[in-house]
Amino acid sequence: MEKAKKMPTELMAHVLRMTQYSTLGLHDLVNKIYASLQEEVFEGIELHAKKDGSEAPCKILKILDSGGTKMYEVGWICQGKTVISTSVIKAADLIHRRAPVSRNTLKFFIRDATSQSTPWIIHENLAKKYGIPVDPPNDIMLQKRGRKRQEDGTMEDGRKKLKKDEGHTHVPIKYPMDDLLLRPTEGDPALLKRPHLATDFRVPRYYVGDLLMVWDFCSSFGRLLNLSPFSLTDLENAICHKESNVLLVEVHATIFHLLIKDKGDYFAILQNKKRKLKVSLVTWAEYLCDFLEMTKK
Repeated sequence: MEKAKKMPTELMAHVLRMTQYSTLGLHDLVNKIYASLQEEVFEGIELHAKKDGSEAPCKILKILDSGGTKMYEVGWICQGKTVISTSVIKAADLIHRRAPVSRNTLKFFIRDATSQSTPWIIHENLAKKYGIPVDPPNDIMLQKRGRKRQEDGTMEDGRKKLKKDEGHTHVPIKYPMDDLLLRPTEGDPALLKRPHLATDFRVPRYYVGDLLMVWDFCSSFGRLLNLSPFSLTDLENAICHKESNVLLVEVHATIFHLLIKDKGDYFAILQNKKRKLKVSLVTWAEYLCDFLEMTKK
């Protein structure tokens, strides 16, 4: 960005004009602009010219056209860049030592001033400020139209080919995929009817929803709760078992330990009752009663 700011203001319009809609690569474009800056003269630039048989630094103040012959009004400058006198000289008296800017500065300026590189398109605000045409030239428009027709034709040909070969080609299946997209194989049984609803639960029918909800919760968060996986049937049998069993104790104990670790209301109740903070096979029912007592308040 700093190098781009070194571009003299008097050269910006010329550089932007040569950049706009150019199809050259950055390297070739920079060389082309650099060569033009070595040959052309612009108002405001500083160079050297012949004066009284010797060379002296000067600044181009105005470009004059006298009967088809270019003349230049220059200001002779001293070391402090101050114009001490002026005169009109011929083009042959100008001495071009080097371009007013480096290739590196041109490169950074072009990158900073453009929004696209194929072809190069300068920013709209810069085009408006320096009077650069924004309408693309005819050759660029023809290239765009030809490219669009070619792309449209390629896409249309592709669609026709795909439609033509749709019934003849085998599209490989990629996994994972949605279950609805799976096609049955030869060994799969014919699924003509929906399976019958399961009604042979051991728990009362109006508790089946709660049973499924508890089992789904334990299955979903089993790793977080450090629970071993178990089936829905195992949970149902454990609930219907008349005596205490390991599965029910394990489920309740892991949830109670999580509540104790949270140090909330349940933890405060256990501290008030001076209970041990470890649930066992013998005492788990007492911790369950404490929890139910807390929820009723």
